[in-house]
Amino acid sequence: MDAPAPTNKAELLQRLQEKRVDFDNLIATVPAATAEEPNLPNGWSVKDLLAHVAAYERWMAGSIQAVTEDRTPTNAELYDAGEELDSGEPFDLDTLNASIYEHFQGKSWPEIRAFAGEAYAALVEAIGNAPDADFDREGLHPWLDNGSLLSRLPELTYGHYTDHDADLRTVAGRMA
Repeated sequence: MDAPAPTNKAELLQRLQEKRVDFDNLIATVPAATAEEPNLPNGWSVKDLLAHVAAYERWMAGSIQAVTEDRTPTNAELYDAGEELDSGEPFDLDTLNASIYEHFQGKSWPEIRAFAGEAYAALVEAIGNAPDADFDREGLHPWLDNGSLLSRLPELTYGHYTDHDADLRTVAGRMA
């Protein structure tokens, strides 16, 4: 990422919101009629990609909110319809991504758009609810590889958007 890491929660939220506007604008350039076609290099559709990003945002939102409330997150907070996704044993990112892909296959483009909006709103709310002191605490969230919210969330949130920008731009360019 080109910008320096955020130094506090407010900067993190501002960058997340700015990058989300860019991501949503890019998604909006893809016609709804082609959003479910496997136009991306990995054989996924734009719908699949948006479901993938939203599933991670939903999971992060539930995890952050639960730590803020000093409790364990529920499956309903972490997963769409409360159905736990397979992440392999031990954890394997490709297994998790395949599970996300399979889980959302039966959903329509409008359903995925709605889910993505809800997941993003939950993430922003969870970040906003977290105490400022939690953002520099390393090890508070084990899923952050013992990093802090400030050190890891940029990569896992708006960095995730930019990971997929080039593919989305390619699809949008073909549709123009």
